[in-house]
Amino acid sequence: MIKSMTGYGHSSIKKVGYHLNIEIRTVNSRYLDYKIRGYDLSINIEKKIRELFNKYIKRGNVQIKINLDSNKTNNLVFNKERFDSLIQVVKKVYVDYGQRISLSDLINTSDILMNNDNLEIDESLIFENVKKALLEVDKMRSIEGEKIKKDILNRIINLQRLIKKVKEISDGFSEKKENQLRIKIKLLLQDKELDESRLIQEVSHIAEKVDVTEEITRSKIHIDQLLLYFETNEPVGKKINFLLQEINREINTIGSKSPETLVTFNIVEIKSELEKIREQVQNIL
Repeated sequence: MIKSMTGYGHSSIKKVGYHLNIEIRTVNSRYLDYKIRGYDLSINIEKKIRELFNKYIKRGNVQIKINLDSNKTNNLVFNKERFDSLIQVVKKVYVDYGQRISLSDLINTSDILMNNDNLEIDESLIFENVKKALLEVDKMRSIEGEKIKKDILNRIINLQRLIKKVKEISDGFSEKKENQLRIKIKLLLQDKELDESRLIQEVSHIAEKVDVTEEITRSKIHIDQLLLYFETNEPVGKKINFLLQEINREINTIGSKSPETLVTFNIVEIKSELEKIREQVQNIL
């Protein structure tokens, strides 16, 4: 199955005292890269999460955001001892330096008001919800991958049609060119004896320079291989990209060999389709 590298998954759970929220985003990348932000995980649970992701994601940039928030309405504690000691400092500053320090300054620069959340959670619950979000990501990547696959297959059908047209035009041109050469050589050498076998050899040699049979055959083989890749369950993005480069190379050779305007027109169309396929392939595994 072809999978996209773009995906999103979400999972959340509310319990007495806290709210756990997990978001996972994946985008295309040449390599596999993880970033876990938010809640400070233990080494063991982070390792388990990475092992889990390795089963589902082979390539791409992965952003995992884990937020654990308190849902208590009153979670602030007044630190009286700290406040009393700071008041003494404030008085001394005023006496010695004539400077006043406001209450808001004290609150902003000290721990008079402390957050009493001290949230703790069973990390197995985090793991379960990460897995739930990851399954959503995997589902989305599969759906997107099928859409990309459908688009690419339609473009491959168009490639096959265009290459067939190039072959038909080129076959006719090659035969026409060979006949023209025979006539031209005979006219030039009409007063001289001709070695028919030598003539055939020379004409064939010249005709070979415009013959694109081999390039078209190789292009068809590459396209057949492309279609096979779409039937596998393994990551094939890099393999498909390589074949596209090979097809493009063959098409360039065909274009350089054939002076026919119709061939040139179809070559431009083929290269346009190849580029569109290449852009789509950048986002699949």
